[in-house]
Amino acid sequence: MMKQLRKKLTRLTLLGAIGGAVVYFLDPRSGQGRRSKAKDQIQAKLRGTSEQFDWAGQQADSADSADSAAQSFAPTAAQPSGEPPDDDKTLVDKIKSEVLGRTDYVGQDVVVDAVGGVVTLRGQLARPEQIDDLAAAVGAVPGVSQVENYLHLPDAPAPNKQDSIDT
Repeated sequence: MMKQLRKKLTRLTLLGAIGGAVVYFLDPRSGQGRRSKAKDQIQAKLRGTSEQFDWAGQQADSADSADSAAQSFAPTAAQPSGEPPDDDKTLVDKIKSEVLGRTDYVGQDVVVDAVGGVVTLRGQLARPEQIDDLAAAVGAVPGVSQVENYLHLPDAPAPNKQDSIDT
């Protein structure tokens, strides 16, 4: 009697898990992304490059010491990578993540545009040295051919508006 009950419960659990997986992967909203992600993870495991998907291993490694866990979440100043981006939108995204993502510029109101590798910076920064540092950092990003800097201090007019104010 117990053996039959255990067998039925095992089948029921297995069918429930299969049904849950079907619903999870065939969901009309998120199913395609979930299937794609699962496919990529399976292919990576088969290729032997599963390090990037081994979340349990990463958590175990970082749990070895409290210091390593704290360091893994510490903000860092990103260094520009060596490859120039393919298009202007990618270049703007790269500048926003690698340069404006630094702790010095987080929360600053800076607008970044790019056309043909020419980057335009507009907005206000609190200190003059921030303006110079930001322009230099943006100029160091691969793919930037020129930086047009219209950044200014909060109570100063933008450099491209000065002629209009003088007349």
